[in-house]
Amino acid sequence: GQLPAEQILGIGALALIFVVVGAGMNKAKQ
Repeated sequence: GQLPAEQILGIGALALIFVVVGAGMNKAKQ
């Protein structure tokens, strides 16, 4: 089945936030 565009955008947004937060934490540790 195909995912609705809204679900794809939601997953993408969560992934983007996760990456940004992870990068921020790595930068804070250094």
